[in-house]
Amino acid sequence: MKCPNHLLSPCSVLHFQVEQKSLLDKFEYIMHGLVYNLAEDGSGSEFKVGIYASFGGLQMLLKGDPSCCTEFKRDQKLFLLIRKVPHNFVTE
Repeated sequence: MKCPNHLLSPCSVLHFQVEQKSLLDKFEYIMHGLVYNLAEDGSGSEFKVGIYASFGGLQMLLKGDPSCCTEFKRDQKLFLLIRKVPHNFVTE
């Protein structure tokens, strides 16, 4: 945001911020939550791990291969970052 020099005062200069790009600029919706449960499901080649997380009332269950889920721990805090993708990105 630009301001004419004749309008600047010591107090008004403090209100101007330099625009900095961050990871948050790339997403439409961001939430923080907590992993509250980890569960195992299935057996053999169908074995999956379930990761249960709560985002202040919004519940999420993420199921995946155990080798991809080793970093998740109970009571771990996490962020969920959501953005729109182009319609043609989704395949049916």
